[in-house]
Amino acid sequence: MKVVVLRPVPTVPEVDTRDAPVVGRIGGRGRMGSWQQANKVANVAAARAHGALEVDLSAPRVDVEAAVGRADLDLFWRPMPRLFGLYVSEPDAAVGILVNSGLPRGARRHTVAHELGHHLLRHSTTVDDGSTIDIGGAVDPLPENGAPRRWTDQEMGAEAFAAWFLMPRRVVAAALRLLSRDRPESALDVYRLSVILGTSYATTLRHLPNLKLASPRDTNAWLKVPPGRLKARLDRGVEPPADRRRDVLVVGAPLSGVPVHAETGDRLVIPGVTPSQVHAPEWLAVAGTTAGAYFADGVVLDVVDLAEPHTGLLTVEAGAGWTLAVEAGPQPVGRQPRTRSDR
Repeated sequence: MKVVVLRPVPTVPEVDTRDAPVVGRIGGRGRMGSWQQANKVANVAAARAHGALEVDLSAPRVDVEAAVGRADLDLFWRPMPRLFGLYVSEPDAAVGILVNSGLPRGARRHTVAHELGHHLLRHSTTVDDGSTIDIGGAVDPLPENGAPRRWTDQEMGAEAFAAWFLMPRRVVAAALRLLSRDRPESALDVYRLSVILGTSYATTLRHLPNLKLASPRDTNAWLKVPPGRLKARLDRGVEPPADRRRDVLVVGAPLSGVPVHAETGDRLVIPGVTPSQVHAPEWLAVAGTTAGAYFADGVVLDVVDLAEPHTGLLTVEAGAGWTLAVEAGPQPVGRQPRTRSDR
């Protein structure tokens, strides 16, 4: 594998991880042995990290960027065509995380959690390409030429930590309630769940058996359904977007009071309404009305090209009426603003 060296590495404060909220290295004498062991230890490590980093588990999405700040780490975003992320931890040097800003949102958030796992599990410097982070087809797999994925003990530990940190039982249950579900019943349910959680479709699917929310048989069948096909069921009748990697989020009254996160190019589908009943900020443009979509025909809004983050209210005057707070912006770049605890 060709190693890409990025210079200079951003300067971040040195961090003492001796009292970090972790359980130490995974497995006896640093050996993990199996994914079952990795998930067992990562579940405990993620739960401890949630408490120590003051993660709100009542919300339907984990704020992983804020957790990184509370861990006294700096997070940087940068386009890196051949890499997903880096965790830098060298003797007498700064400690920090660098993530490919060009990844889809769910893959970016998973990569951030993966690199945070390296830090909290006291791992050494790691360069993560597609062979060490499993986002299941969100981007072209790396390395090329069909080379097998290399799951070392260290990578297995960080990967399991990422899943448990972003998808603990309480958070997944909160997201399922917004879908009026106790558990996913179809591939489409899993896709919609992943959008609310801010995780990739494939990583969400693979974690559901760990949560006892789906059988391996169902998840293996649903993994064969491309996310693009599911998105097309939600916005059928409207011109397809230029990039199907973008999310399609079905919104309605159940999401009132829950911040909706979107990015340039994402789509919001509002079933059962007409354009005249929808009042939205100018950066949410009407793309058309659905016809024959999975839900009742309705209005489709596209997030236009934004140069900076925006927050606005989406109001629907249908039935009892409802309002959503929508936060949207471009893909991140540069240094993530710090969010520290008061400890």
